[in-house]
Amino acid sequence: MNIKGLSEATLDQLIRLGALKSYQDLYHLDRYRKEIIALEGFGEKSYENLIASINESRNTTFVRFLVAMDIPLIGRTASRILDRHFHSSLRELRLAALDRFDFTCLEGIGDIMSSNLHKWFRNPNNLLLWGSLQNELHFENGLDAQTSGEENNMNETTNNTFAGCTIVATGKLENFTRDGINAKIISLGATPGSSVTKKTDYLICGEKAEQLGVKILSTRNTAGR
Repeated sequence: MNIKGLSEATLDQLIRLGALKSYQDLYHLDRYRKEIIALEGFGEKSYENLIASINESRNTTFVRFLVAMDIPLIGRTASRILDRHFHSSLRELRLAALDRFDFTCLEGIGDIMSSNLHKWFRNPNNLLLWGSLQNELHFENGLDAQTSGEENNMNETTNNTFAGCTIVATGKLENFTRDGINAKIISLGATPGSSVTKKTDYLICGEKAEQLGVKILSTRNTAGR
């Protein structure tokens, strides 16, 4: 949830204090204000900074929330694919998983990812966390609203030749992080693939595509375009 200043050591202190028994307790630490301020290494200022950071994390997105659930192999790229398909609706995703939706029909979601989603949502404790934690948060609409500087430097458009295509980014990327390039792919109306197949329309920085006749794109000198 990207809570600044919440280190492992601080979490350990809060757990030993009894202030943290569940994840949602993070959003009610005001109940232990005096006890937290009295902790070693804490004080009024440290407490206020921690509470401010926790409250800031209340404003989140489908993508950040799903990544925070720590479902095996479901990172930011996979979460963005699910965000787009399920219209930023956590409810739609939950119902789909419980109804044994075949996530492998989504380009970029493989068999193991699909199985992990099904297993995770079948766990009653996970479902309890999924529902209760949402009550503490405010969700922004649309695809992940927290973009990096490199993504902001790229002009967003949906009317382009890449809309509807499958694009795989592989190998070393010269100007962008992998998350950044995958976010750009989604913003263009395309789907980021996890591996090169015959369904791949374009490959960014790779050699395997030549064998399959896939067009190769370069990331050189593309920053700012």
